[in-house]
Amino acid sequence: MKLSRLVAFALLGLLGIVVAPSQVVVADNCPVINYSSFGFEKTPAANWKNSEPVRVITWSSNETFIYPDPVSTQFSSTEQAWLQEAFDSYGEILDSVAFQKITTPSTANIVIGYTLLSKGVIPTETTGGTFGLWMFNPGLQTGAIQLLDAKLRPKNLTLFDTHDTFIHAVQNELGNLLGVPDVDRKVAQKALVTIYDTGKFNAYGQVKINDYDAATMRQLYGESTCSSLYTVEARAANLAADKIAGEKLLTARATSTTSTTVAVVPGKKTSVTCVKGKTVKKVTALKPVCPAGYKKK
Repeated sequence: MKLSRLVAFALLGLLGIVVAPSQVVVADNCPVINYSSFGFEKTPAANWKNSEPVRVITWSSNETFIYPDPVSTQFSSTEQAWLQEAFDSYGEILDSVAFQKITTPSTANIVIGYTLLSKGVIPTETTGGTFGLWMFNPGLQTGAIQLLDAKLRPKNLTLFDTHDTFIHAVQNELGNLLGVPDVDRKVAQKALVTIYDTGKFNAYGQVKINDYDAATMRQLYGESTCSSLYTVEARAANLAADKIAGEKLLTARATSTTSTTVAVVPGKKTSVTCVKGKTVKKVTALKPVCPAGYKKK
């Protein structure tokens, strides 16, 4: 039993009031996140505009080219499932943002894939490097995540090898894309374990976004940081609502496509020559007919 509850029981006992433990209400913890305490590389900013109650961000892992590189290896079916978990881990902590997977990358807000990372620093056994890159276009409200292809990974780079490490790598890049940058590891608190510190993945200890990181993201998008929003039940309810919002978007798109008026392409016109005495006329139409008194030549 938490200390705060014991204190509550003691106070009520002094007043002669007997209550059951379930009747004691403990104050919710709603922290105000001090972004400067992280030592971020730059100031966090909510990248995705939200003019709707729930902004549905579509994503696709079927892209074949992510500028400036072609996708070099397709995700396995197992990795596809892990990607879904990574996107869901952010969907369940945000009220105003939901994620919906789609199969057509050309219409997706976010695309993700393995590339050779021509714009990244390729790591070696003895040097650091880049395991992923993210890009965001604020005008178009589109983004992309490139992950380093296995062909170029040194043996000691174990990211992507297991369920947890794969998801942590994607969570980091997706968090950056949403607007929370990586911490500057030279000035970051050593005791702070966050998904935004690429050196703390092994210590993170869970696939779910932890409460502190969740509050960091929620505050950025103008949402409450109260800890009651991160219970197992609260996260499940939020994710279920996201699924409904995503399906609603897909249904609206399908209806719009179906109801769009398709222009009728006219058939090919043909011509006939008509004569009346010495007069000759040429008639062109879909089904040409000679005028009265004329005969088809």
